Amino acid sequence: LTDLPHIANVMGKAMRSRGPDGDGFFFADGIALGMRRLSIIDLEHGWQPLYARNKSIVAFQNGEIYNHQSLRRELESKGYEFLTQSDTEVLAHGFDAWGMAELLRRVDGMYAMAILDLDRRVLFLGRDRFGEKPLFYCQQGGGFAYSSDLLTLAALPGINAELDSQGLDRYLALHFVPGERTIAKGIWRLSPGEWLSVPLDHPENISRSRYFRQPLGTSRRISEDALAELVERAVHSRLIADVPVGVFLSGGLDSSLVAAIAAKRSPGISTFSMGFGSGEHDESK
Repeated sequence: LTDLPHIANVMGKAMRSRGPDGDGFFFADGIALGMRRLSIIDLEHGWQPLYARNKSIVAFQNGEIYNHQSLRRELESKGYEFLTQSDTEVLAHGFDAWGMAELLRRVDGMYAMAILDLDRRVLFLGRDRFGEKPLFYCQQGGGFAYSSDLLTLAALPGINAELDSQGLDRYLALHFVPGERTIAKGIWRLSPGEWLSVPLDHPENISRSRYFRQPLGTSRRISEDALAELVERAVHSRLIADVPVGVFLSGGLDSSLVAAIAAKRSPGISTFSMGFGSGEHDESK
């Protein structure tokens, strides 16, 4: 792949529907990173990439960091200076302060992040604990590519996008492909709660690490008040935005509970429901 800036621009344009507000890129020798933006936090200054350590740390993300304000205060107490209110800048300085594993341990959010350390010449990718944001990657001809969209990787020159028979079998049985496989032979998925490091000079030597594993063991009871506090804290953290926030509201208890807590904090919050022609499936009433 010789014209990396052109390829990155084409990939970005193919994902415009995922981020209609604009794009951002970083180019260096043999490196092209990019993103599409859906503006939620710091609309004016939150354009990616965002930097740390005199621009030797380059950070991109698809997602939102819910506890970015508390992390920002902690980093400011360490002497870090911020140029924006963006949660992505918190990732850049947080990586510099704590490293990838510790940053991911501290972050609360939904995200697929890419952080480039130019001093060490290593690219780091991380995916949130429950896989709310997708993250795919592939290796071909001594190169490495990643995307939050599988089709943009499948369209790259030289990538083996043939159907993987085992992935297809699992998709037809489960309606999704579990694990690190995808439906394409040459494209892999980073699992929830994992991060990956790619040495720029030897991109074939990638390393996958797990930073979160759902604890499966003896269950424990908590009080109703403690549960209510946890749910309220979770909903309130997701209302932080510089644009209007709404709630998808179905006829179920979970979305009704979320809407009630959100309305308590933000009276008159907009809710959105889907109706269906089939009375068996319609919950709009």
